[in-house]
Amino acid sequence: IAVASNKYQQATSALIQHYFPDIEFVAVLGQRDNVPVKPDPSIVREICTIANIAPEDKDAILYIGDSGVDMQTAINAGVNAIGVTWGCRPRSELAKFSPKWIVDTTEEILDIVEHNDMFVLLLSKREERDQNQQYRYKYTSHHNSIN
Repeated sequence: IAVASNKYQQATSALIQHYFPDIEFVAVLGQRDNVPVKPDPSIVREICTIANIAPEDKDAILYIGDSGVDMQTAINAGVNAIGVTWGCRPRSELAKFSPKWIVDTTEEILDIVEHNDMFVLLLSKREERDQNQQYRYKYTSHHNSIN
């Protein structure tokens, strides 16, 4: 599990540490000098390199986001996308990019992970919010059971 955000690096790190202190992320990456911002796929490729994910394994990557920028990032990186409806963008914006899934609850994400051989979740900035604390607990329980 990793985080890819357009929020600057220091804020991204601080938010993740505050809201998800018990999750061991492979990477927590925000906006940094000389690294293009999303929807450029560089941040996804960097996370794949850190996680030792081979290019031929991109089908097993799941990019979760709440905006058109996130959906375009997934397309540009050649990975599967889940659009989540609890961000500040409407479902219609997500649907324009034809993600593999659009979900209304965190439980639906867990169901997708459990029924597909996915091994990486890339969280967008909105998943860092405290309104989704339930996701942390449910995913941590699931994550621990597959390790």
